[in-house]
Amino acid sequence: MTRTLEIPLLTIALLVALPLRAQEQPAERFEEALDVIEVLVDVLATDRRGKVVKGLTASDFVVEEDGQPREITGVTFYTSRYEDLAPRPDDAPAPPAGFPPPDLPASRYFVLFFHDQTVETDNRAQLTSNRLRAAREARLWVETEMAPSDWIAVVRFDFQLSVQLDFSQERMAIQDAIEAATLNKKTRAMTPSVRARREHPGRGPSLTANLPHVADLDSASLRIEDGVRIVAEAARPIIGRKNMILFTLGFGRTESPLGSPDERYYPAMEAALNTSNVAVYPIDMSGSGNQTPQNNFLSQLADETGGVYFATFNRFLDPLRDISRYNTGYYLLSFRSQAPPGELGYRHFKVKAVDKKVRVKARRGYSYGG
Repeated sequence: MTRTLEIPLLTIALLVALPLRAQEQPAERFEEALDVIEVLVDVLATDRRGKVVKGLTASDFVVEEDGQPREITGVTFYTSRYEDLAPRPDDAPAPPAGFPPPDLPASRYFVLFFHDQTVETDNRAQLTSNRLRAAREARLWVETEMAPSDWIAVVRFDFQLSVQLDFSQERMAIQDAIEAATLNKKTRAMTPSVRARREHPGRGPSLTANLPHVADLDSASLRIEDGVRIVAEAARPIIGRKNMILFTLGFGRTESPLGSPDERYYPAMEAALNTSNVAVYPIDMSGSGNQTPQNNFLSQLADETGGVYFATFNRFLDPLRDISRYNTGYYLLSFRSQAPPGELGYRHFKVKAVDKKVRVKARRGYSYGG
């Protein structure tokens, strides 16, 4: 689980010799200080059928940053299937070196993000029908797939960001929020709940506790990229892997040939998602599977954040169940890198499995410094 994406550990000095001068004077030296940082990343490892692969160790993964291999310092497996946790006697011997520690329990966090694009498409009747189907099957998913340790929040974006329900474990409240989000019901619950934070300080994970003030939220979320970024930033303090299930036709006007991210807004959104450890699972609200430039964009968004893009399916319940299955377990992997002290920046990296039969999903970037 990603806590802090980079942790300064120590500072090392690299001594670099300068060329000898013509008078053959002794070589001058200078020191360049570098912070050694530890990057923590959550990794989904599945087989070809989408089943989580357990029992992997550091030697089963490869991390590359700027094309260079990085030292993997640790791998731990977390699972939401508590029945899979084998009890370990107090007097049991410690596992041998290189063997993963016993599986650790972990909560799952899902943000159901409904992107209302009714006014952006010419096919409003079909989109409205699909939205109602998506809501009905999302409610069924909550009823049948939600585990006791799961937390689910519901948000909506039309011309601005609205929070229908903060993270909750109450099935009926979640189902009601899903219905409200798709029927455009505006309630006081859509805005950050000051009363809830006062009555239950520190109780459970929260998006609303970290959102901009309600007076500033409307102006801060004028674009869908802004809405996604703000939700990601609000989720950052929550320890663990977060999964954003994004019901959308795409970004920008849906009929426009947008085949690549809008570089004015996409980089900040991607950085916020990866820095906050939020994987995006876009679900195409058309459900047609027709190849459009939007498919490429949404697929890229999923790949770069460690999620999966669902373009073709018979029922909305199918991708929702796949997402639940993918997230029954994941690995917390740590690797070391270096950065100049005091610098702020963002870097890309890639995690791969040594065994080609193992499919890996992980975010592809992290922020460092500060």
